[in-house]
Amino acid sequence: MKLSLFRSSFAICILFLIVSCGKQYRMYSGSKRNTNEISVLISKKQFNTDVMLWEVDGQRSTSTMKRYASMVDGSFRVELLPGKHSLLVGYHKKEGNYVSNSSKSILISFDSEPGHMYELKALVDEIPKKSNSGSLAITYINWSPILTDLNTGIVLYPTGK
Repeated sequence: MKLSLFRSSFAICILFLIVSCGKQYRMYSGSKRNTNEISVLISKKQFNTDVMLWEVDGQRSTSTMKRYASMVDGSFRVELLPGKHSLLVGYHKKEGNYVSNSSKSILISFDSEPGHMYELKALVDEIPKKSNSGSLAITYINWSPILTDLNTGIVLYPTGK
């Protein structure tokens, strides 16, 4: 009995670890390449806040969510060949029953380098606002994607930052 309970608990822990890891995508054909031959785009665990990655180089995600991301926490890892790339991104946040989505997507273009890792996240300006019921809600008035080369620390988007 104890062994069966241990096995069940162990299996649940392993399943949780697998599910909680960011979704991984490979945007090139053939076998997996070494990290020094590719560029990697990531978005870390965000829980209720997601940078929505709709397209990579004009290719729409085929997932059920129609975006490149984990269903659990919104994180992702996208492997790219070095060179010019375009990303179509949006924004989503959920707090309780309140959901906020970007009204339009933003197209980001950048040149990736081999062996470099890039992080995509959102910068959001928020203002507190009372809802009709009088409870405090948050309205998102402005957002911008931020794309950073983690190897150099250089912000690639928005430019000039």
